[in-house]
Amino acid sequence: DPNDVKRSMRSHGLWDDLHGKYVAVPLAAWAIATWAHASSANCEKIAELDKNGNGILAAILAPERTVKWHGAVTSRLLVENGYEKYVGPWGNALLKTGREISETEDMQLALVILKSFYSCVKRSVKVHETVSEESLPTLREIAKETSENASLQAVIAEVVDVLSFNGVGFSGLEAKRWCSILFHWMFHDGFEDTTHLTAARMLANVLENIGAAGVPLSQAWLAMIIFDIINGVEPNLAKTEVAPSKSKVLVQVEYIALL
Repeated sequence: DPNDVKRSMRSHGLWDDLHGKYVAVPLAAWAIATWAHASSANCEKIAELDKNGNGILAAILAPERTVKWHGAVTSRLLVENGYEKYVGPWGNALLKTGREISETEDMQLALVILKSFYSCVKRSVKVHETVSEESLPTLREIAKETSENASLQAVIAEVVDVLSFNGVGFSGLEAKRWCSILFHWMFHDGFEDTTHLTAARMLANVLENIGAAGVPLSQAWLAMIIFDIINGVEPNLAKTEVAPSKSKVLVQVEYIALL
């Protein structure tokens, strides 16, 4: 349906880019991403044509918003279909672009970029060879820039969780710098339960790694849980028709019990 195509193009900011000098570039990026989305066979063909991965890499790093958007989408679709040969450079480019976009407050584009980065991190061990502990400060800065956006915080939490699980751990000063973000994830009522759970698990790991230096943080964690309980954060079961899921306070208490 031509109208559906127009709506899709408009929602991704394509019309803004079409005022530029090189109209064919955003149109081509949109067409390739749409083609990749249609089937895994199309992804295979795109991978064959972009043999060195530089085409998608250039799209991710392009100045045009639409080209970045659809370059990220195409990279995600190819990675999810098993084409991981150049996922390392793509992952680094996505992280770099995500950092730049987070500073512009273009949350819609930042979410697309970080979701693609998460796919790279989740599906390819190769990314762990290039996206190392040095990337944690970049992710931390993105988390700070987008601290009130629940969708972005959820994706960042998933990325850091996967990196930590695969050996890219917190250590020393960097671990302490993440603690304020982890507390924010755990106690923000607007965030998803999975974000609360991920933050509790990660903070438990941080405290275990830093040993005695983590005692003040453990005490702060306990104090915040008690404060939440006192202020009635847990749902009132008498007023709830449907039994709620396990509260974030209970989840955190269980993790503290493991410390």
